[in-house]
Amino acid sequence: MRSCLASPPGLVLLLAVLAAAAPAPAPPPAAAAGFVYVPIEDANRIVELNAAGQVIWQAPVRDPDDVSVTPAGNLLVNEPDLACVVELDRRTGRVLWHYGHAGHPGSAPGFLRQPDDSFRLADGTTLISDSGNQRVIRVDPAGRIVWQYGHTGRWGTAPGYLAAPNDAVPLRNGNILITTEYPPRVLEVTPAGAVRWSLALDRLPSIRPAVRRASDAVPTGKPDRYLVAVYERPGRILELDHLGRVHWSYGPATGPGALDHPSAVIGLPDGNILISDDGHDRVLMVNHGGRVLWHYGNPRLTPGVSDVKPVSPWPIAPRSP
Repeated sequence: MRSCLASPPGLVLLLAVLAAAAPAPAPPPAAAAGFVYVPIEDANRIVELNAAGQVIWQAPVRDPDDVSVTPAGNLLVNEPDLACVVELDRRTGRVLWHYGHAGHPGSAPGFLRQPDDSFRLADGTTLISDSGNQRVIRVDPAGRIVWQYGHTGRWGTAPGYLAAPNDAVPLRNGNILITTEYPPRVLEVTPAGAVRWSLALDRLPSIRPAVRRASDAVPTGKPDRYLVAVYERPGRILELDHLGRVHWSYGPATGPGALDHPSAVIGLPDGNILISDDGHDRVLMVNHGGRVLWHYGNPRLTPGVSDVKPVSPWPIAPRSP
């Protein structure tokens, strides 16, 4: 049985070369500062972009579908096809921690099935959206499941059940924001497992046409505002409150700004929106007026662009309404 501890090919060597070639540390200009990480699954690498959409760092990683940053500044990488979550030292590429068994999906303790998102929490536990097992779990550093929402291997929409959870995001109030794909649903769950609110996106009269398939939902940093990626073609981004009222949307049907199965979205402190546009193998930034400010990627250079994430750890900092 292969272990997730196997280092991605060439990663340690590449990062060591980059570190050796780096000049003495100096405050970088604002445009060169780290901004977001973009996993490129089919190209087996992760890139870091600055605020202008330029690549300032990259490294090879096996099958990365999602990446987030731990409070210590390490990278937490989801490898759903390998059924693993690994924590990598960003500078050396060394594997510091892992959960799952590479190439062996399962539901027993220590196993995952198509993990879709993960975040390291302040208490040292790791929140994992274990999509193929219809559950969201929190795992301690020793690999013990210390919290779970959803019944392992049992698809459902009743309270306590999940249906293909593809995102679970920690909120500043200690609760978890969960998005399910089939049917499209967003819910906020407390540590005690109580559902604070829930939205069935395919049944909301405020959304036309109705949402058939959803990907990540994230808080905006504004009170009771959440961005949801509608994973369709053409795709949409919706800003909702917990009652399902639409406060903003983006999703031209045609043209260079049209979306094809957007899988992730981030609301930035300046009000702009970052979108992972999977079907077009790119990441783009739009403003609230719907104008595309820049984009990175194309099918030839960035095949399999997946969930874009900021370089700062979650939960995201609040911003003024």
